Amino acid sequence: IADDGGAIAAAVIVNHDYDVSTDPEMPWSVDCAQDEAVIIHVLAISPAYRGGGVARELLSHVLDEARAAGMRSVRLGAALSNTPAVRLYERSGFQRVIVAEKMFGDVKVDAVVFELPLQTDRAWTPSRNRRDTACFVTAKSTTRCIF
Repeated sequence: IADDGGAIAAAVIVNHDYDVSTDPEMPWSVDCAQDEAVIIHVLAISPAYRGGGVARELLSHVLDEARAAGMRSVRLGAALSNTPAVRLYERSGFQRVIVAEKMFGDVKVDAVVFELPLQTDRAWTPSRNRRDTACFVTAKSTTRCIF
């Protein structure tokens, strides 16, 4: 959650949960165990904070923390019509894996599935009790993520 003096500026939801049964043939470029891939489920920016670099900063910190934790891949999906998000992910080095029709609630949209292979030198051992990652952005533009 990005907090700006009490107002929520942005939020990100990240963990390792990906239901491979929904896409058993997904052509990932990185063949890794589920606990070696970070899934970004939500990266949302409040309209008042869009265009100010908050999404880029939050994504950058998630990627830094994923690398530091020894993750091998970061994966996410975005509506193809969400041009700012697609542009952010592509500029951040994410590769398009596939474009497919997906359901977001009751709405069917064309979605792009992205993957960012990570280069790490560290072995990662999953913590016993932590499955989700929390990222916090303060009004002073500092971010802290906990895997």
